[in-house]
Amino acid sequence: MGNFEDLKVVIYYLSELTATRLRKYGLCAKCVALNFRDKNLFSFTRQTALTQKTTSAAEIAKAAEQLAKNNYDFETMPPLRTITVSVTNLEKEKDEQIYMFENTKSEKNAALEQNIDKIRKKHGFNILTRGILLENTFFTDKHGNEDEYLPFKR
Repeated sequence: MGNFEDLKVVIYYLSELTATRLRKYGLCAKCVALNFRDKNLFSFTRQTALTQKTTSAAEIAKAAEQLAKNNYDFETMPPLRTITVSVTNLEKEKDEQIYMFENTKSEKNAALEQNIDKIRKKHGFNILTRGILLENTFFTDKHGNEDEYLPFKR
């Protein structure tokens, strides 16, 4: 991976998988971590705390993208070999705090993502795709079940 636009595509794809798993298991995350490994196999991890716990792929991707912007310079650092998006500080989704001035946009996005999960469960994970992922060269090997990426299932 040699530029930020390629990295952004990978981040969104991995964030989508991560958020889908969070919702599947009824969990929320309060921290996003991004692991970088370059072509020389040097790796490092950066993480950031979120202001509110989330199951949103967009919020996870936004935090991961900011971590990438702040911690990796494609002009001075070697090309990336591996990138990993993960979440920590997990809590049960049911324990969610209700905010007095909750943004209705986030409620609509949560409902949208739940409906996307239902459609994907019925028709396969790749039936719906974010626009940023349509014109990429990274994901030629599409998968039908997001759990195929779990290391212990390989």
